[in-house]
Amino acid sequence: MKYDMSVVVLCYEPDTQSLKNTLNSIIRQENCKYEIIIADDGSKKEYFSEIRQWLNDQNIKNVVFVKNEKNGGTVKNFISGLLVAQGKYVKDISPGDYLYSKDVLYSIVKYMDEYKSKVCFGNAVYYYEENGKLQLKGKQNPVDLKPYKTNNKKIIKKNYIYFQDYILGACFAFERECILKYATQISPYVLYAEDISVICMVYDGISVDYLEKDIIWYECGSGISTSGNSKWNNILRNENRLVYENYLNNEKEAYQFVHQMGVPSKKTIIKKVMKKPSFLLFLVKLYFNERKTRKATKDDVANYEAIIKSNS
Repeated sequence: MKYDMSVVVLCYEPDTQSLKNTLNSIIRQENCKYEIIIADDGSKKEYFSEIRQWLNDQNIKNVVFVKNEKNGGTVKNFISGLLVAQGKYVKDISPGDYLYSKDVLYSIVKYMDEYKSKVCFGNAVYYYEENGKLQLKGKQNPVDLKPYKTNNKKIIKKNYIYFQDYILGACFAFERECILKYATQISPYVLYAEDISVICMVYDGISVDYLEKDIIWYECGSGISTSGNSKWNNILRNENRLVYENYLNNEKEAYQFVHQMGVPSKKTIIKKVMKKPSFLLFLVKLYFNERKTRKATKDDVANYEAIIKSNS
């Protein structure tokens, strides 16, 4: 492959300042041969000219622009970027999210090469700004990291497919051929949640490897999965259901556990705990995970300001 890493920036009507900040976090990367692919999902506004000029002014040449004429959803947009990617590995990212530090891509490539990974993930730093000041949350996804640290595939599969203890999509990096295969497989019934492809990988027994490092600034509350919008929640829930129906067809017990017990009522939770007693421990971990706090360190502030202030 021509590059170690292809960074696919998934855009739809992006805020150009946020996009520039995201690109700035990429072009800061050191010791990694990478390309940037800006894939647009049918935006009505034209912003490529401004971004192209902005990159040219910084002498950034390793950039490919992909313009999809119609809005087809995140998965198809991602595939359009994958089809032109020339990197061994792929990291997708959205405007408003940033690579945590300047050694992220180097660390991912080194790790995936060493462990021959098809898919890996690192830690997210959930952030937001309040009165112009950086604020952090301490939560993590997945809630239960222990099976990834011990590479316990049996527990990982149970957590992922039964408990839906999903890894935050922004934290993933993939081998290009692997993610292209799985994104294409889910594309007939998944429009927006490209990370649903990992459910299929876990089901197929592919190792999901954990790089114990902060790799992404995640803008909490703005994305589809964390905005709290009931419309998007229903869309994502339906896409998840379709994957269970169409791909995990041998996991009928898992489908029933996840989708046929109604809304999360006390009665439903009791039924689930009776079927899978370890679900109770997961719920306890989930409760405390949502309430975790994190105080910004000097490294956090320095890394964040290097992305934002140098581009203001």
